[in-house]
Amino acid sequence: MKFKLLLLLLLILFINTAHSTPKSGELIYIGNNKPLALIIGNRSYQYKPLRNTINDARDIKKVLEKIGFEVILKTNLNQSQMDDAIDNFANRLLQSQRTGLFYFSGHGANVAGTNYLLPIDNKRIRRARHLRYYAINTHKILKTMEKGRTNSINIMILDACRDDPFPNRNKSFNRGLGRINTRGSIIAFATAIGDTTPDNSPNGRNGLFTYHLLSGLNKAYKTNQRIVDMFIDIMNGVKKDTNGQQKPWYNSSLQGKYCIGGCKTNHNTIIPQPIIKPKNYFQDPLKNGNLGPKMTWIPAGSVIMGNKTIGIGRFAMGIYEITVAEYLNFVESTKSNQPEWQKYANISRIKRYYSKLGTALKGDNYPIVGISWHNAKAYTKWLSQQTGKTYTLPTEAQWQYAAHAGNQTIRLNKANCLNCGDRYKYTAPVGTFSENPFGLHDMLGNVQEWTCSEYQYKYRGKEQTCVKKNRVNRSRLVLRGGSWDSRTTKITNSNRAKWSATTRYATIGFRVVRLMN
Repeated sequence: MKFKLLLLLLLILFINTAHSTPKSGELIYIGNNKPLALIIGNRSYQYKPLRNTINDARDIKKVLEKIGFEVILKTNLNQSQMDDAIDNFANRLLQSQRTGLFYFSGHGANVAGTNYLLPIDNKRIRRARHLRYYAINTHKILKTMEKGRTNSINIMILDACRDDPFPNRNKSFNRGLGRINTRGSIIAFATAIGDTTPDNSPNGRNGLFTYHLLSGLNKAYKTNQRIVDMFIDIMNGVKKDTNGQQKPWYNSSLQGKYCIGGCKTNHNTIIPQPIIKPKNYFQDPLKNGNLGPKMTWIPAGSVIMGNKTIGIGRFAMGIYEITVAEYLNFVESTKSNQPEWQKYANISRIKRYYSKLGTALKGDNYPIVGISWHNAKAYTKWLSQQTGKTYTLPTEAQWQYAAHAGNQTIRLNKANCLNCGDRYKYTAPVGTFSENPFGLHDMLGNVQEWTCSEYQYKYRGKEQTCVKKNRVNRSRLVLRGGSWDSRTTKITNSNRAKWSATTRYATIGFRVVRLMN
């Protein structure tokens, strides 16, 4: 008899832009980018082929696409093909920071508390130790999905609990799959730990759990149901059909709500709501006759950092990183704060280092580099004096909120970094790449950007404020966004760096914000 388990693990990327803020103390995971799903159905096993797994995978694909997922469907994969599919899926998640859902329908096993998914070339698995070499460890899949996605939730659906999927079954193989530790995730099992589940249902097409999952997803999407409530309904449906013999369950480490199709607030508003892309920018006039940086207003909203939701008030942010022309206008006006490559142009070490950038240091429309935190703050002070408005560096929370708009994705030729596939060896002119939904260019890549916040390993409040003056010279200040010299893994929305306020590099620049006044 064939049996089946469903393991579902859900990790969504919260995109930090909501026009309706949840009530105090309530956390709702939201996202404005299409969630991504990888669906694998394995049927044609060398030992004990299965019946409904391909149907399960195809039907799950149809439902997920209907409710807004981008879906990758793979069937009948061997070990190497499964590894490649999972790696490619995880890389796309890392680049986009969006909701990830992994679904597997096929054979699975548990040995000494470790769960494995079986590829179709399973005839060589005859001992428990063979699973380490010839099967796919579910814990590694989860870790791969989580990697670099600190503010995300993962979805993984493993339909993988069948009886005796091995030649010469050894007693060390356990029935069913076991508990998996989660972090910001929800895992749903088709039956109790160590049990198995039948590979048939009332429609004769799907496994029983998947049969109820399909209807559960449709219902949850139409009613904006919380995912935990959806699983409760699925569990009750399965128990009813089996007279209590099959008992699905789930464990969750979610710290807030996640609803299929978005959650409703107390005012019956659906979250997420669409981001409104700014259509205009403004430039404040300067007293010296020039214009300030191009700015755009960022609407109020909220952002999740660590395990808490932070409210963000309305502010304006520079569409581009501060350019060479803009910064040198300040240097000429104040006769101070020269960039390192200009101030020490005759020192051979400095000259050699910055000469790599070539035209970047000569072109007015390139981002300024070689700027310390002190230099950047001096520029914002001068800008405030010139305009009569309050300019400053962004707090780390403001920067992350602005960067998360629309869940900006790093793809080949879409940003300037070490392995982004772009044509720039060093910096690129500002505005070269398309803007995010807030109208901001190069939030990721090109140059690292100073914030005004003091670095804390865990977010405890300093991400929301600028560093105090008496702590500047004995603190590390936060930089965000990565640079032309960073790999894609270092230019995610959540990646952080920290340096002293005197640090200057050819990879470091900044952009400004203007506060409401």
